[in-house]
Amino acid sequence: MNKKRLLVFSNNPISLNNSNGRSIFNLLKEFRDYEILNLFIHNGDTTLSQFKFYRISDKDVLNVLLKRKTLTDEEIPHRPITAQSKLKIKHKKTSFKMLIRGFLWQKRRFRTEFINMVKKMNPDILIYQVGDSYSFNDMAITIKDVLNIPMIIYDTEDYFFKNWDYIKARNFKGIFFRFYKRKYDNSFKSLISKTDKAVFLTEDLEQLHKYKFPYLNTISIYNSHSDVTLKNDKKTGLITYSGNLEVGRLESLISISKILSKIDSNLIITVCSQTKQKSILSKFKNINNVNFIGEISYEENLKLLSESQLILLIESFDPFYIRDTKHAFSSKIPDCLYTLNSILVYSPVSCTVNKYFKKYNCGWNCDNLHSLEESLKEIISLNFENKYKNYAVSVNELNHDPSLNSHKMLMAVEELL
Repeated sequence: MNKKRLLVFSNNPISLNNSNGRSIFNLLKEFRDYEILNLFIHNGDTTLSQFKFYRISDKDVLNVLLKRKTLTDEEIPHRPITAQSKLKIKHKKTSFKMLIRGFLWQKRRFRTEFINMVKKMNPDILIYQVGDSYSFNDMAITIKDVLNIPMIIYDTEDYFFKNWDYIKARNFKGIFFRFYKRKYDNSFKSLISKTDKAVFLTEDLEQLHKYKFPYLNTISIYNSHSDVTLKNDKKTGLITYSGNLEVGRLESLISISKILSKIDSNLIITVCSQTKQKSILSKFKNINNVNFIGEISYEENLKLLSESQLILLIESFDPFYIRDTKHAFSSKIPDCLYTLNSILVYSPVSCTVNKYFKKYNCGWNCDNLHSLEESLKEIISLNFENKYKNYAVSVNELNHDPSLNSHKMLMAVEELL
């Protein structure tokens, strides 16, 4: 019997080496009876041999339009991304660039080539990972309409609801952002109208979209934890923060470091982040109890989390970022809970992460400096023993089990075929 063909259309390739690719990978673990094709945009790791990879880059689009070339439907070899390619990925996103991309991707000649390419793939169903590109939204609609197949969208963000310039991280909306946002909102509404099933990362995101689009068929599936067996090999006094610092979280980290130094000057916070911002890196030079080790691999990060006696999850208290990251839910949270080590959340009450830990009572949860200091004192007095361990076990089984979550996605797909 021929396997059903499932096409995943995404920004990043399905991979264990980036959070978006890892989220999709975990959702597809139970799809053993499917042939899975991944059409992606940005260069990345394509080592997972169970998937067939195809790529369209902005350069490919220009070659079609300017050099009259055809889009290749050749499968990309399974290979890791090189260090040189990683450097090429680093680019600054702007509203103007997004508009230029949209203009080029919507040209008739390219659309014709794109349609020919996906027809050759001949999928039975489409899973589209929603991002902030209106041109990709339009391409997903094109795939569904031309091939007349069901479409599931997988959405981990709230871009449609952000009425401020989140690209430049400011409240003021310039003319290019206004034009871009209008196009994005129109494309997103069209996408929703064509969607057969919408899968959201959190219950908060699901409710947010359901309120705006009450007719939408929705479910929520949280990120899954790793299925790697972790060694319970904790290092005395190891406190870690692993994540992005470029969304206003540095000041929250500094607040924790100051309180921690008052309680016990010997305790050090180990920080892992891929940030390259000089303004951030320079501040670490003046903080004695922070050890910044930069970016590490996913496997190294798992090992570090499993060795930690205390894991920090933080958000910014800056008014702009309180609004901008309100619905953020880090892909690292399930792995943090999976270690069963002590977790301290420091974030505004409106943030999804704060509400999640409050609902499931699976870690110390702080939203002000007083509760932060009291929690740190209690954690240290308990010698970092996790008094919420049983709740962490329960929430992992309920929301973050890889097999269970993948089975939910499998059921969503099979009810449409």
